[in-house]
Amino acid sequence: LTIFMGMFGALVAVAIATIGFALWDRKTMIRPFEDKMGIVEELVGKNKHRLHQLLDALRELAKEDSKLAAVLRSFALL
Repeated sequence: LTIFMGMFGALVAVAIATIGFALWDRKTMIRPFEDKMGIVEELVGKNKHRLHQLLDALRELAKEDSKLAAVLRSFALL
């Protein structure tokens, strides 16, 4: 009975360690991505007006260019 309890305890400890490692690894893997996305969000926020101007310019150009119009339509931008 003591050996069984020891084996069961070891199995539970391994399972808890595995779950803990997976959570720690996921957290450390996601952090750099979150940092990069924060930078992208900041840049987009600062340049939102410029992005709207670019989209307006592409829409004007699409009036004469059918390929560009098709691409913009495929992304629901026209």
